[in-house]
Amino acid sequence: NKYGYLGDVYGKQWRAWKTTAGETLDQLKDVIEMIKKTPDSRRLIVSAWNPEDVPSMALPPCHTLFQFYVADGKLSCQLYQRSGDIFLGIPFNIASYSLLTHLIAHECGLEVGEFVHTIGDAHIYTNHFEQVEKQ
Repeated sequence: NKYGYLGDVYGKQWRAWKTTAGETLDQLKDVIEMIKKTPDSRRLIVSAWNPEDVPSMALPPCHTLFQFYVADGKLSCQLYQRSGDIFLGIPFNIASYSLLTHLIAHECGLEVGEFVHTIGDAHIYTNHFEQVEKQ
């Protein structure tokens, strides 16, 4: 909308995902608990892509899911981003997810590993061309 509200995108999906049974899942809390209890799990995933909510979102989640890996006492994070604005969005996403990885590693008593970023569609919007050239 005109105030920038995107609908039930990241915050709700990460922290208050509603199940069909009417329960609420806090994916972020759950993944932190899993890292602490079963750090070798291959299921350390947080998803923002909720097919039931996508139609009501102003913009479906661009950074759709991230997965953590623990190896040799280090926490790494891989982000899958379905669509990425190279000039504005991606630098912010890199900084944000790197910070999130640092915070979760600290909470779980781990060192920080790598941040891996996979982008499905990387692009520059035409209205950014002039700014990109100046940069």
